[in-house]
Amino acid sequence: SKGITCRIRGKDGRYEATVKSHSSLDFSDEKTIAVSDGFDSSVFMGMNVILHGCMYTDRKEIIFPTGIRMALDKNTYLETVDYELEMEYPPTLESLCDDLLELLISKLHKNGFDQALCDFQHRVRNSTKSERFFARKKALQGGEFYDFRS
Repeated sequence: SKGITCRIRGKDGRYEATVKSHSSLDFSDEKTIAVSDGFDSSVFMGMNVILHGCMYTDRKEIIFPTGIRMALDKNTYLETVDYELEMEYPPTLESLCDDLLELLISKLHKNGFDQALCDFQHRVRNSTKSERFFARKKALQGGEFYDFRS
């Protein structure tokens, strides 16, 4: 509700704790520190953090010579799986990235993935992983969040 996500990310046997402040869907500020393992939440002490669950992400990434980075994520959390396409690029290439999105949309439509296309178009610039995670959590709990501290 405050636009802040705390996470511990593990990759290649290394772990990092991150506090991510979301100011908008297009921009966030991150502060990251190395931690000993995937359960070392000591960096979050004093922040009144509540564990709401775990998300596992498998990522496939392409980095284009132009500087565009495209990542396809498969996110598994709270009895669901969703997919996300992330694109990072210099501001000067925004128009090119918009063209790439339009190409992807036309390919989905041409190949009969109409439900996927509808979901994809709805989510473009409309939600983050953490927002989808908490919406799913709320739905599973009948609209109530469970406080793990009690």
